[in-house]
Amino acid sequence: MLLSRRERARGKRLDGRCERHRHPEIGNGPNETFGASTIILGRLGRCEYVIDVPGTGGHGAHSYNERFINAATECAKIVGRLDGMRKEHKDEFEFASKEVVGGIGENTIYGSFYVNRVEAGDGSLSVPSGGRIFVDWTFTPNFTIDYGLKKLRDLIEEMYESGELEKVMVSGEFRKITVQPRPRPTPASNAFITPHDHPFTDFVRKAIAETVSFKNYNMGFSVADENVFARIRPDIPVLVVGPLGDDCHVADEWITIDSLLELEKVFTKFGESFGLYE
Repeated sequence: MLLSRRERARGKRLDGRCERHRHPEIGNGPNETFGASTIILGRLGRCEYVIDVPGTGGHGAHSYNERFINAATECAKIVGRLDGMRKEHKDEFEFASKEVVGGIGENTIYGSFYVNRVEAGDGSLSVPSGGRIFVDWTFTPNFTIDYGLKKLRDLIEEMYESGELEKVMVSGEFRKITVQPRPRPTPASNAFITPHDHPFTDFVRKAIAETVSFKNYNMGFSVADENVFARIRPDIPVLVVGPLGDDCHVADEWITIDSLLELEKVFTKFGESFGLYE
C-alpha cells in the first residue's frame, strides 16, 4: 500500500515493491466527487506531439518567387486538416457499468486532442524556413500514444500524396515533415483503468461502505502519478480515494477538514482489513 499527500511528490520514488496503491488526491472527472465515498477507477492518458515543418526560406522581398515554400503556410494547411480530424475524432470509454448509486451520474469519459501552439519564422524579413505545430492529445484506454503518433504521421503522408503539402527541397535533398512525441521532464503516459468488478475494487468499496458509505465511481480527466504506477507495474491494480477540495495546482489549493477526517477512517479500515484481501 502506498499513501501519498501530494500528487507530484511520489513520481520518482516508486521502487516496485508496493503491494497495492491508493493515492489520496482530488480526482476531477465526469461525476461529482464525494471525497472518501468516491472510488476513482483510472485516469486518462496524455501526450504532446511536435510536428516539425520545413520551408525553403528566401528573401521576403521576393516572396512571390514560386520556388519559395513558406513553412508558415504549410503549417496553416496542416492545422486546418487537424481541426477537421479533431471534429471527427471519437474516443468514448465506459469506465463502469450503469450502476451508479441512486441512478445519478455518468459512466462514460471522452478523449480529445487540439492544436495548442503554432510557430514559424524568426521575426526576420526572410520567408520562414521552419515551423512547428504542437498537438495535445488526451486518450481513454481505447487508444495509445503510438496510435496518436500513427494518426498524425498518416495525415502528413496523405497530404503529401494529395499534393496539399509542398515537397521542400534544400540543396537537392528532400526535407520531410516529421512528427514525434514532445520530450518532457515527465514522460507521456497512456490511460489506465482498474475494472469496477475487479476483486481489489470490491475490497476497497466494501471498506468504504463499512465506514463512510460508498457513493459512486469516477475516472480522472488529468494525468497524475497513478499513470506512472500503472505503467511501471501493470500487474498491480491502482485506485484513487481522496479528500474533497479545489483550486488544484495554485497557491491556495485546499481540502476540507471533514473530508480528511473521513479519509482517515477509510484508510484505517483499509489497514485493518488489508490482510484479508486475496
